[in-house]
Amino acid sequence: MTHIFTRERKPWKYTPIMPDVLWTTQLPLPPAITANTLVERAHIKALHDLRSARSAHDAAYWGERTRELDFTRSDHADTTRFNRILWVGLRSDSEPYPVVVRLGRNLRVDRKDSREPR
Repeated sequence: MTHIFTRERKPWKYTPIMPDVLWTTQLPLPPAITANTLVERAHIKALHDLRSARSAHDAAYWGERTRELDFTRSDHADTTRFNRILWVGLRSDSEPYPVVVRLGRNLRVDRKDSREPR
């Protein structure tokens, strides 16, 4: 793989694509042009519609539900509780939370066999 690296500096250009939501802020963004704007395609629009349909709650809702979680540093919040809050907020309280079934197998032994398709 070392053959792909070189000591010569080659010119290159990078143009970031700005998410639509950034254009609604007061950030000092470059002007919107075709090169930095996301092209609306059917699969992107479908994903946006799906996200919008599930965003039935406002910031106050999420703030109230997550108030007691500790976000002061990475990976310090109670992940089990946080996942349940997300489930209820994005799905519903009536839809059952997925249950994790642990088989208790020791994957250090016969690991090759455990990865074969069944």
